[in-house]
Amino acid sequence: MTAQEFSNEFDILYNNVSSNAAPGLNEYEKSVVLTKAEIEYCRNIFNPKGNKYGEGFDGSPKRQIDFHKLTTIANPTEITTNLNNYTKFDKRGVLYQLPQNIMYIINETATITYDTDHTHEINITPITFDELSLYKSRPYKQPYKYQGWRLLGIDTTNGNTISEIIVKTGATISDYAIRYIRFPKPIILFDLSTVTDYTETFGGLTILGETQQQTCELDESVHPEILQRAVEIAKSTAIGDIQSLLTIGGRSE
Repeated sequence: MTAQEFSNEFDILYNNVSSNAAPGLNEYEKSVVLTKAEIEYCRNIFNPKGNKYGEGFDGSPKRQIDFHKLTTIANPTEITTNLNNYTKFDKRGVLYQLPQNIMYIINETATITYDTDHTHEINITPITFDELSLYKSRPYKQPYKYQGWRLLGIDTTNGNTISEIIVKTGATISDYAIRYIRFPKPIILFDLSTVTDYTETFGGLTILGETQQQTCELDESVHPEILQRAVEIAKSTAIGDIQSLLTIGGRSE
């Protein structure tokens, strides 16, 4: 759908479910609700209990198509300088700066070299800090031959997400790569930079830092589901009672 189609169809569905009893929404308000529905849709797909199909990401051919436009591959940059505000949780850890637009990491690989001439590709497995403490307390304190461990942290100076990769002692890491779902851009139905009514009060309107008109980045096949969810959110907000806010409609996605 184009931005104009989102706006027109939102009005039709919203008027039908509210029977014209609820106040109308302007383009900015519709953009906010549509963006909320878009982000909610993404998050609920990664939690199968949060959607009506009970399918998580990559759980069916449909789900693979739903997110293929947001699937991205990156080679994070190794951090070679000392970070005064970040301490490695394990002395074997190698730090990498992850892209800022990550929503969910799907899988990770790296190449390790040990004993100078043994090189192979390994899978990087995310673990919790409790799991690392448990692994380090067992007799064999290393990742398995074709496995590495990954912890996440944050550089408090600039807010960048840090990936700490741990491999077997004596191995060096190269070619660290991740496949991830990037955070979707907001749905904005018109150019917010042209709004002048509220600039003196609010300093200009933005949604997730964006102002330019743009439609939903997810596959066209899920646009109706996002639109339906946005209408449900708008309806519950307009009614405003506790029961409506708690139930907020059935899951659309």
